[in-house]
Amino acid sequence: MKRLFLPLLLCLPSWGAGWTCYYPLTYDHTQTGSSNSSSFPALVSFNAAAMKSGSGDVQSSAGADILFFSDSGLTTQIPSQIVYYDNVNGIGWFRVLISTLSSSTNGTIYMAVGNASPSSRTTGVWDAHTVAMWPFDNGTTLDLTDVVAGMHTLTGYSSPQAAAAKVAGAYAAGPWWASASDSGFLLGNVAQSLSAWIYMPSGASNLTIFTWGNTGSSEGVNVYVDTSPGEFAIVGGPTAIYPHPGFSTGSWYHIAFTFDGTNLSEYVNGVLTYGPSAFSFNTVAGGGLGTAYQNGTTNAGSISALRVSSVARGSDWIKAEYNNENAPGDIGSPGFWTFGARTLLGIARRRTIVVQ
Repeated sequence: MKRLFLPLLLCLPSWGAGWTCYYPLTYDHTQTGSSNSSSFPALVSFNAAAMKSGSGDVQSSAGADILFFSDSGLTTQIPSQIVYYDNVNGIGWFRVLISTLSSSTNGTIYMAVGNASPSSRTTGVWDAHTVAMWPFDNGTTLDLTDVVAGMHTLTGYSSPQAAAAKVAGAYAAGPWWASASDSGFLLGNVAQSLSAWIYMPSGASNLTIFTWGNTGSSEGVNVYVDTSPGEFAIVGGPTAIYPHPGFSTGSWYHIAFTFDGTNLSEYVNGVLTYGPSAFSFNTVAGGGLGTAYQNGTTNAGSISALRVSSVARGSDWIKAEYNNENAPGDIGSPGFWTFGARTLLGIARRRTIVVQ
């Protein structure tokens, strides 16, 4: 009796069909504060050869086949947004919606990579309280577009610049002034939050980080850095406070201000440094939004990831925002996110059967 040895090609299960691979991404709950945050737009970043298009796993030069899912079967897509993708060098910055960012348990999502016909990207990263957010693009090309709804495009003056920065390699350097084309984000004396990354080079002084409203007629708010005493200053109408001594040039700082309608709080690098303390803004009658300028000089500072919200964000939200953006993590380099092992999909297995 002859025995025939026939190769049989067996494929993996059909889950993840069409995708080359995925990475499990797990966030560290010890970096999220002591309470959960809802609808959190987490930053996911990478810089890896495997994430190049052509020579890597990615097939779309625009990064269209880098999507995020809640399950390893890649059946339920999570809303995401491309902040920046460099297909030649495999560098990417994405915002991904985490519906509940837990303070007690690590959470895992899945980044799917490589698909000739990916489904459309699910949108809706930003919650209803996020009025505007300017990442200022990729550090090479300055983009003053609001990425939340595209409603608050800024107008740059005095030769605004762009270069590498803390978040997404994107910032605007001065001296420059930017004003909004409408007044929808000028929130006045109501609940609100502003946050950003700022930087001042050596020799700079009295940098306006941002100003909104008509500050010329004491109907708005200025937030600026005075390097002579080394402190942040907040000026709201006729009120001025100097809550944070110890600021120095040559370093990036994450700053956040929240106002609940009565009390003002300031956070630096995720830590409460002032308040909550009673504060009053004058009614905003008009004006614009200014960022990162220093009057009459070219040695001005920089700003990155400027965000305006119509609610007073909680301290745990701000802590998570700082930790996430300060060290988001990368493939092979844990941070806020730890990238798990690259898992290949759709690979055939060869098995030999015997026919007698």
